[in-house]
Amino acid sequence: MTSSSASTSSPATPRPPARRFDGRIVAVAFVAFILIVASVAWVIHLQNIRARSQARDAAEAAEAAERDGAAPSE
Repeated sequence: MTSSSASTSSPATPRPPARRFDGRIVAVAFVAFILIVASVAWVIHLQNIRARSQARDAAEAAEAAERDGAAPSE
């Protein structure tokens, strides 16, 4: 057994890193996450606006029906 074959098969020798960590993957994942969260928040906001508008319309319709029912016919 030669010294070179012993050093290459030895588990104690540190191996060079296969590839350097790329921070772009983390940046892209972070931006995608932020966009998803913002999209969900925007959809919830639009649903709240629509629900408020429908509630306002229903209240106005009930008010108008009450007013028409209570007012004497002319």
